[in-house]
Amino acid sequence: MHSECTSNTGEDPLEGQTIGGCVLERRIARGGMGAVYRARSLALGEAVAVKIVAANPMTDSRRAYERFIREARATARVQHPNVVRVLRAGVERALAYMVMELVVGRDLKAWVGREGVLPVQRALEVTWAAARGLAAAHAVGIVHRDIKPANILVSEAGEVKLVDFGLGKHTGDSSLTRPGAVVGTPDYLSPEACLGRSVDERSDLYSMGATLFFALTG
Repeated sequence: MHSECTSNTGEDPLEGQTIGGCVLERRIARGGMGAVYRARSLALGEAVAVKIVAANPMTDSRRAYERFIREARATARVQHPNVVRVLRAGVERALAYMVMELVVGRDLKAWVGREGVLPVQRALEVTWAAARGLAAAHAVGIVHRDIKPANILVSEAGEVKLVDFGLGKHTGDSSLTRPGAVVGTPDYLSPEACLGRSVDERSDLYSMGATLFFALTG
């Protein structure tokens, strides 16, 4: 997540540190494979989001590292107003980092959880905007494979951003997933994905439809 909507509890040793030319100010999200910080770019002087995972590919964090690299490369290839922008990425002090635009708002899952289901028109507007970003990814040969409410951010200004290409797959690459492996979030998987079969752009569209259903029904 790259949205500033999560409060930090407890001290974080990385807060105040400089990584990738950015001063990490506050952790705003944390998951099993890394964390996202609100940061200040020293070069630009503006607020950004910095996602960080352990960078040693020989340790237990190898899967997280490989997913992180896929996410950085995939997201950087998609240039669209409805896809979060990646400014740069790299490795520093045994930490892989990705500097992105900061989206001040919340994801669609949190929005529905706090405010309740969306009116039909607003639900259509949000998912249609996310679908435009998804179409841009498909246009450069990337299947997202994890379309869900938590991966659609809505800013305070109403801008919609598709995020988290960590499971993204190039349509010509069959090496990222073991045959029969189920990849994605169960509630939003297409039938073929649930069965561990090959997926393509149509699978993402099914997941977007399931996301619209969530926005309308909770």
